[in-house]
Amino acid sequence: MLIRPKVRRDLMGSGEYGAPRGSRKHNGIDYCVAFGNEVIAHIDGVVTKIGYPYAQNFDNKKNALKTALRYVEITDSKQLKHRFFYLSPSVAIGDPIDAGTVIGTQQDLKAIYGIRMKNHCHYEVMSGPNYLNPAVFL
Repeated sequence: MLIRPKVRRDLMGSGEYGAPRGSRKHNGIDYCVAFGNEVIAHIDGVVTKIGYPYAQNFDNKKNALKTALRYVEITDSKQLKHRFFYLSPSVAIGDPIDAGTVIGTQQDLKAIYGIRMKNHCHYEVMSGPNYLNPAVFL
């Protein structure tokens, strides 16, 4: 049985899919995860990327901290890309992933945003350049 954490809602806004983000919409779902907790994949696939969600920018302390944030991308058998943001990866590109595999530990967003934003794992799904509602895949 999959137990889903609650969706992030805090002073920075809602972590629901499609929530407003200024001139754009939120492309994923933000699930509350405490700093240091394991993040577990719920899909089978292969790790195809370990990336940085933000551009490398060291011009101030906040940007320097954001530079350390990472994400893991797992591509499933239908070539959908499942991305899990804000975690310290414990997997490598090319690793096969089974549902239930630990893929990393939650990074500390409060170090960047303070109490305004809860620690969370942002989960998004892409089909080519298009974002899909990730709730469909849980």
